[in-house]
This record gives sequence, C-alpha cells and structure tokens, in this order.
Amino acid sequence: MHRATAWEVTDHPRIFVNADGLRALAERSEKELAKEYAILKAEAAKALKEGVHPLDHRFRVPDDLLSVAICYLIEREKGNEAQATTYARAAIDFWGDGQILTLDGSGHFGYHAMVYDWVYDAMTDEERTRFGNAIGPWLRGYTGTPEIM
Repeated sequence: MHRATAWEVTDHPRIFVNADGLRALAERSEKELAKEYAILKAEAAKALKEGVHPLDHRFRVPDDLLSVAICYLIEREKGNEAQATTYARAAIDFWGDGQILTLDGSGHFGYHAMVYDWVYDAMTDEERTRFGNAIGPWLRGYTGTPEIM
C-alpha cells in the first residue's frame, strides 16, 4: 500500500478512514458489523427526519452528525448515491453559514473537521471554501497551520 508523504494530498476520506479502509468497512457493515451499522443508520434516519441537533453542551459527542457522515461514506461506497447524498446534506445543512465551525462556534472542532473530511466530496466548491475557512483558525491554533495534513 502506498503511504502519502506529508506533502501529498490523498483523496477523501483520509481522517480515520481511507479508501481502502472504507471498502472493508462497507463490506463489514453487511456482515459482522451489521448490528452496529443498523444502530448508526437509525441515528442517521432520526437526524434526517428531525435535523442534526444543535450541540447543547461543549462536551456532548455529536452522535447524529457523526452518524450521517459515516452513513454517507458507507452508502456511497455501496453505490447508493441518492441515499448517500441525503446523509451528507444533513451535515452540510447543519453547518449553514459556517458560523458553528468557527472559534466562536460550538467548540467541537475535532468532530467537525472529521465530518468535513468525510463529506468533502458531497460539498460544492463554495461550501468547501466557506466551511474550510471557518475551520482554518481552529487548525492554526492546534497545529500552527490551517491545513489538515
């Protein structure tokens, strides 16, 4: 397997899941991880119906946001493009104007950056720029550069 060097940008996703890992995850979602994936899909279905919930506490894990993002990746990998896009739009619509992603936003930078990476391919160029610019100051604060490496 080819490993990207620090200056190479690989295809999305690349945070915790890469293309090879995604193929395996999608296959396992129908086998040994079927029960767990059903739970994720139920959480994602609830988020599609009710919307992704605002983060009411800075230590709350945004389960519904993570659920729609991972369901996007898995369903896209399985070839279910229409369903996949619906999941991605739930995350993208939740971010709205991007203010929630800023230093003054929800305080859940790590989760948002991960979801940004996961739904990157579903965003328009304008959305990538808007949300990337909102996340950039967080990255500079943590890593000294506004780039996900």
